[in-house]
Amino acid sequence: MTNKKETIIGGVKCHRHSNGGGFVAETATVEATVYVGYNARVHGNAVIRGHVTVKNSAQVFGNAVITGCTNVLGSANLGGDIKVHDAGDIHDVSDIHAKYDTCYHEMCE
Repeated sequence: MTNKKETIIGGVKCHRHSNGGGFVAETATVEATVYVGYNARVHGNAVIRGHVTVKNSAQVFGNAVITGCTNVLGSANLGGDIKVHDAGDIHDVSDIHAKYDTCYHEMCE
């Protein structure tokens, strides 16, 4: 019998993501194509889809939606209602909590 240790962060059950081993809360949605590095966290109601990388000590939380080709790196914290698509590298930013869409790709609608 396998005895799997339960991890609770902020009162919410979390698991290690299959691609990178970072923590993902059971309330968040992260596709298998997303890389969540071992020290990174995705929590709240965050949604991450596509070829996104979240690594180092970066966190994505709240109602954030990150899609496309985006790298959340270093100590970046993306939260609130921010929506990011094809943003390239976002790194070493203390906190971004926004209520608007950020789109860096010319094909983004």
